[in-house]
Amino acid sequence: KQWYQRRVRGVDIKSCDENFDDLIKCALATPGFPEPTETPASLTIGFARNTILSVAGTVIDAVKAGALKHIFLIGGCDGYEKERNYYTEFAEKVPKDCIILTLACGKFKINAGDYGTLGGLPRLLDVGQCNDAYSAIVVASALAK
Repeated sequence: KQWYQRRVRGVDIKSCDENFDDLIKCALATPGFPEPTETPASLTIGFARNTILSVAGTVIDAVKAGALKHIFLIGGCDGYEKERNYYTEFAEKVPKDCIILTLACGKFKINAGDYGTLGGLPRLLDVGQCNDAYSAIVVASALAK
């Protein structure tokens, strides 16, 4: 079932602008989410541009030494469905001499993986959420210089 509130509208979609009773009844009647998969006790995320730029020298040294060949940005999303694994499979196939930057919700199915380190840095660096896309541009521009 689809619902909208205020500005989002569609054909055959019910409004819940004033009263959420029907929406709550519908949510309670649905089966809910499957049991969660096991996740690690901690995740290394949230680097953002200032943190990444603070180690720009390390990244540049790794490039100059030939240890770091490419930096890949994963900004898409596999979603929660098991059959949607494009970015997960891509991250698993990134060569060991490359770093992965994640942006937006693309990280949520891959951030629990162990990608190791490269030049003392984690190979998976999270730039942030969708509103942090600017951070990825700043990092790319700074490293290009």
